Amino acid sequence: MRRYLALALQFGREVARIGAAAVVALLILGRFDALTARFTHRAGPARISSETRTRIAVGTKIAITGAVFDNAQKPSLVVVTNDNCRFCMASRQFHHDVIATARARGMRVFVLAPDMRRQAAFFTALDALPDERREWRDLSVSVLGTPTVAIARSDGTVTKVWVGQLDPDQETTLRQEISQPAAVKSVATPRLPSAQSAIVVDVRERDEYQAEHQKAAVNIPLGEVELRARFELQTTREVTIDCSNLTKGKCQLARIVFNDAGFDHVSTLGEGKYVQSCRVSPQDGD
Repeated sequence: MRRYLALALQFGREVARIGAAAVVALLILGRFDALTARFTHRAGPARISSETRTRIAVGTKIAITGAVFDNAQKPSLVVVTNDNCRFCMASRQFHHDVIATARARGMRVFVLAPDMRRQAAFFTALDALPDERREWRDLSVSVLGTPTVAIARSDGTVTKVWVGQLDPDQETTLRQEISQPAAVKSVATPRLPSAQSAIVVDVRERDEYQAEHQKAAVNIPLGEVELRARFELQTTREVTIDCSNLTKGKCQLARIVFNDAGFDHVSTLGEGKYVQSCRVSPQDGD
């Protein structure tokens, strides 16, 4: 009996050893397959380095991996989105409708999300066809917030940009632009203040300004404008308030405060542009 028990124990040890070896082998193979799949996925067509990206804006030229932009092509609708962004999710039905309209009007459509495989269901919900799907890193320009919708001419020059969840008036404007793709010919570059004619002022708090701001903007928090602006700025110069990160109400309040401080030439830039959007860092596209 003892002999049989010893044989049974030895047999059990061998089975356990073989099982452990099999588990280790499976884990190694699984890890190798995952790494291989990841490498294969990242290899694909040539990607665009984040170091070469500029911020998307009217007048910039875009390139998209696997797409050709030349005068023989049609105008393009570009939608940069993310299912992890609540403003993108809130805009999903609108984007679905706009994509369908653009396609019906003969425009090329490109829908970009961080990961095509992980967000396959999101692409489907937007009605993006397989050849219309791209990843953020496939775009030659970066975006500051999502969702971002752009219209580009046949040669890739951006003519219109909308950032964030749009209000009804903005949605109507975008629909009108999509409904007339043949009119996408010229670039109406917005007037930006020059260093000689105007000074750009960011009225957010210091920590917000330090996190990110326009290169030429000076920071005077809104609560300090009355005390500082008259001494630090020339009242005869035009002041342009960067309102891209302000609500429309706060932007208008800032204009009034500058007027009351003796500045007669006050304009605003990018009113509310990034308030209803999810911020994106330049490295998020990699």
